[in-house]
Amino acid sequence: MPAHRYSRYLHPLCLAALVVVIFVADTLTHYEVAMPVLYTVVILYAALVIRRGYLAGLALLCLALAVVSFFFTVRGNVPSGLINLGLSTAAIVITACLALKMLHARDIALRAQESLARVTTAQTLSGLTTSIVHELNQPLAAVTMSSQACARWLSLPAPDFARARMALTRIEEDAVRAAAILSRMRALTKGGTPEAKRFALGDAVRDVLRMMRSRLDQHGITHRFVEMHEPVLAHADPVQIQQIIGNLLANAIDAIRETKQADGLVEIRIWHEEDHACCRIEDNGAGIPPGLAVHLFEAFWTSKQDGTGIGLAISRNLVEANKGQIWVMQDQKKGTAFCFRIPAARADGSVRRAKA
Repeated sequence: MPAHRYSRYLHPLCLAALVVVIFVADTLTHYEVAMPVLYTVVILYAALVIRRGYLAGLALLCLALAVVSFFFTVRGNVPSGLINLGLSTAAIVITACLALKMLHARDIALRAQESLARVTTAQTLSGLTTSIVHELNQPLAAVTMSSQACARWLSLPAPDFARARMALTRIEEDAVRAAAILSRMRALTKGGTPEAKRFALGDAVRDVLRMMRSRLDQHGITHRFVEMHEPVLAHADPVQIQQIIGNLLANAIDAIRETKQADGLVEIRIWHEEDHACCRIEDNGAGIPPGLAVHLFEAFWTSKQDGTGIGLAISRNLVEANKGQIWVMQDQKKGTAFCFRIPAARADGSVRRAKA
């Protein structure tokens, strides 16, 4: 029989041996020796290795053995033996009560830990659901607008099939992007690494601007894109970088929309900086209230009434997953400027490394 099958009997055998040894020693020694007090050792040992329901029975057994041993003892002073028996009995009862309270407190702590684990799991699932909804909102909104445009072109007295085909192409592209976002989010939750490759950061910005053009036009916001170096090549996961740009651009639109100004402007600049490809998204919206910038990248923290507080937290996680950094500019007199940088790539596909 394997050794591990005997381990379940080890503690009961040890307890039984201790009880027998103490009983025999108590019976053979004089009344003046308070040997029954050693039963407290048995109770403390049992509190570590047996269930709480058995501990009270063990304590009663120890009390009974102490009394039986007293009557079987034949040597010593009986009054002294009665005093020692009373003291030992009190010690056994007190030790058993304390051990039972300790086990009860341990059970409560374990239940609380299990409840906390369930709450943590629920919060994680809630956060994951919120993240997926937030990230899919942009491509799905683009699909909706493109489908409405396609319906309009086809409902004209003379249907414009060319523009309808363009709308269908945009629908296909946005649907593919939504599927890619889901795939990346699933990989991110499993600890997967981004699918880094060389791509033009300017092309990623233009794609996001194209997808969000209708939203910019809806709120009368002018956008300006400046590529300070041509081209700006990056080495990262292009889908995740588009998610970051989309999140920051959506925040800029919301900031301008809150001010209800007619001259809203969003400016996007990209450039090379040694071994990094950098991007800056700046708006002339409401700006960030003093003292709140430190909370911007915290999950579920938001200053918007209808905000989820997840966009910037996702952006930070995605930037860091791609070995980059993201930050907010603190020297803005008006509006907000977010910057991020990711590893740059050379035209031959190699990754630029920092200078020694």
